[in-house]
Amino acid sequence: MCMPPFNPIPPSPSATRKVAFGVDLEDLERTLRDRLHALGPVPRTTLRRFLSLPDHERARRIGDLYGDPRTQTFAELLIDLEESPAARAVVVGELRGQELRGES
Repeated sequence: MCMPPFNPIPPSPSATRKVAFGVDLEDLERTLRDRLHALGPVPRTTLRRFLSLPDHERARRIGDLYGDPRTQTFAELLIDLEESPAARAVVVGELRGQELRGES
């Protein structure tokens, strides 16, 4: 069995942050934080509360939003978050973090 040579120089921090497809997690987190912050305090609080509702209640409300052309784009975002529990958890976590830091 052939082992790679030992490298006494640790990888750079930026090299350890990258994951598949060259995505930099810190850049992604910063972008998410900035975009959520740009919503403003009332929409952020509303989104956090909405995402914290029980599953059946979120599904019903998303249906209501999707049925209204004025809120259909928002409903599509919520649908995307429902399809990815990990993404939903990240957004809820960031929204809660902003609230705890007094940014809401």
